[in-house]
Amino acid sequence: MIAIRRADATAAAALAVLLAQLGYAASAAAAVERLGKLDPTGRDPIFLACDGSEVLGLLALHIAPMLQYARPVARITFSSWMSAAAAAASAAASLPMRSPRPRPPAANSSN
Repeated sequence: MIAIRRADATAAAALAVLLAQLGYAASAAAAVERLGKLDPTGRDPIFLACDGSEVLGLLALHIAPMLQYARPVARITFSSWMSAAAAAASAAASLPMRSPRPRPPAANSSN
């Protein structure tokens, strides 16, 4: 069963993999450091989709005031992992998709 939870340091390696898939190079240590800066603000919640200890994806919501807008705006950062089996099923159904990516490590990985 897939569960949604707040990101924390136990998912450092998975966060680094998912950020890399978006083109943002970050080590596990850097991902934890950045998470530590964003989490206390309450304006930048970061969530993980997990199947047990396996991290399947991340969603980061960034809420910020902007000079050109009267109210704060939001930016969503999203990354997910797709298994080779899911990629094959999607291709067979002729659905648009990205190519399969390496599986992110489990949330309790020590990398």
